[in-house]
Amino acid sequence: MKLTSLAIKGDPAAGATAPRRVRLFVDRPSLGFSEAESDPATHEFVLSAADAAAGAATPLRAAKFSRVTQLAVFVADNQGGGEETRIMSLVLGGGAGDTFDVAAIKKVDGE
Repeated sequence: MKLTSLAIKGDPAAGATAPRRVRLFVDRPSLGFSEAESDPATHEFVLSAADAAAGAATPLRAAKFSRVTQLAVFVADNQGGGEETRIMSLVLGGGAGDTFDVAAIKKVDGE
């Protein structure tokens, strides 16, 4: 899948529990919490309280998210700094990505 954006919406009734710092990891199937905190993320961003309440989409770099088979989303902290984070919705934007049809290749005569 090719990802172009990610929108995370926090709980508007409990604004302090909305996510703030989010770390994304592409194709890391055995990622644990300690690695998610210390390893370099594929992409990291900070949501403002308004963006978290609205579920505003965050654009993702095409070069890093052009071929994604697994996405790990790690919420490092929330708006209030507490232990509990509430996510009401998580929306991935993108599509199937570019495909290449091998059957469409035709031999060129004369070479």
